[in-house]
Amino acid sequence: MTIAIDAQIPLLAEALESNHHMKILRFYGRNLSQQMLHDCIALCVRSTTRVNASLLTGTPIRFVGTATSGTEHIDIDFLHSHGITFADAKGCNANSVAEYVIFAMLLWAESLGLLSSTR
Repeated sequence: MTIAIDAQIPLLAEALESNHHMKILRFYGRNLSQQMLHDCIALCVRSTTRVNASLLTGTPIRFVGTATSGTEHIDIDFLHSHGITFADAKGCNANSVAEYVIFAMLLWAESLGLLSSTR
């Protein structure tokens, strides 16, 4: 059983390598080809990899996961029509977005003189 994992996804390959029933194929985003997936059952990507019919047709892929909250790089209709399970990381950046918004609001309030600067 082989799982193809983008080499830029931190720690995923290392976490799965301890399972001796799995082989890991590391690839770099745009360099992934259909031929590389000839014996892979799962594919884990980032937004740099386009996952569509031209990549997956003729491969044994049964699962596609993306380490992103967006899915514009994934042909979800193709996956569903071919019985390929899909998972994304929707909401994974929610805390970071909230922290950014709060920080921006504090900077804005400070620029209006509503807060005193502690710098």
